[in-house]
Amino acid sequence: MLIAPMLASLRAQHVVLVTTEMHMRRSLGAFRAAGWNAVPAIAPNPMRPLRRIEWLLPTDRALDLSSDVAHELIGIPYYWARGWWRR
Repeated sequence: MLIAPMLASLRAQHVVLVTTEMHMRRSLGAFRAAGWNAVPAIAPNPMRPLRRIEWLLPTDRALDLSSDVAHELIGIPYYWARGWWRR
C-alpha cells in the first residue's frame, strides 16, 4: 500500500477513509492489511442510479455499476491472494 509510508511519515494516529459504499469493503481491508484501522466514511457516488427502476434498466449508468461490482468481486480475492487485504 502506497499510503502506509506516507501516513507513518506524517505520524498519523487515526485515519478516516472516505470512498463510495461500493469500494469501502476492499479499501478497509487494504488499510487493515497495512496495519491501519481506518474509520469508514461513505461518500455518495454521483454516478449511482437515483431511482430503483434505474437499477433494472439497461442504461450506460447501469453498465458502469456492473463494471464496478465485477471489479470489487474480483478485487477482494486478488488483494487477499497478494496479502493486500485482511478481514
